[in-house]
Amino acid sequence: MRAEGSQPKSSRISPAPATPKPGTLYVLGTPIGDPDDITIRALRVLKTVPIIAAEDPRATQALLAHHGVTDGIAGTVTSYGPGNLEEKIPLLLRRLECGEDVALVSDCGMPVIHDPGCNLIAAAQQAGMPVTCLPGPSALTAAAALSGFSADRLVFDGRPPRARRQLIPFLRQRCRDRSASIFFVEERDLAPMLEVLAAIWPVRMIVLAQNLTMEDESIRRGTARSLLELGIPILRGIHRKLNTTLVVEGTTTTLRPAGRRKAGRSA
Repeated sequence: MRAEGSQPKSSRISPAPATPKPGTLYVLGTPIGDPDDITIRALRVLKTVPIIAAEDPRATQALLAHHGVTDGIAGTVTSYGPGNLEEKIPLLLRRLECGEDVALVSDCGMPVIHDPGCNLIAAAQQAGMPVTCLPGPSALTAAAALSGFSADRLVFDGRPPRARRQLIPFLRQRCRDRSASIFFVEERDLAPMLEVLAAIWPVRMIVLAQNLTMEDESIRRGTARSLLELGIPILRGIHRKLNTTLVVEGTTTTLRPAGRRKAGRSA
């Protein structure tokens, strides 16, 4: 029995701490060459997010420095690449769960386009985290636009096989494809690939889009054989690593593979 004058014990239960609203993962496009191609919105996000997950932090820091925002960024730039995905994905998810925004950037262009960004994006989506995209430049779409070919249908094959014995069947199976084909080709693989293309697709037009948006940007158009006849020195970069996006024209008619025996003997 309660004593006279005593106060009843409160039956109120203290509310549990509120679960923080999850942070947002920003998938953010960066310039493919000229640093001034970045969007105003992208710069604003990079300046204010607590953490930037970058394929190469040095490239991202150089981009921020170019725009004079290095001292004003609110967070840190951390590495996120093929060598540390298993380590970084859980850490970045934890930051998102705690309510911190994360910006995901590639060295250049859009994350996921020949880039490991898809792993973090998929993990964030599966965990129920908000994911949004800040579109930006891409060598894929820039080369397609500059090619002059119809881009109603496109096939992007990333980096093709380097070995000739794998490259030949890889390209042959696309001989009847009506879509334009786009590849990223390393400098050392460019001449061998043009040789194979000259044997398999001798009449299709090709565009080599090199060092896009840079001072030494080069757009060359012709058949694979005519491009080879320009000579390898002409196809080399002037003062930096050559970045080549190769576009092969699609077709509305069936093309018969040419040079099958010749290419086969060399495989």
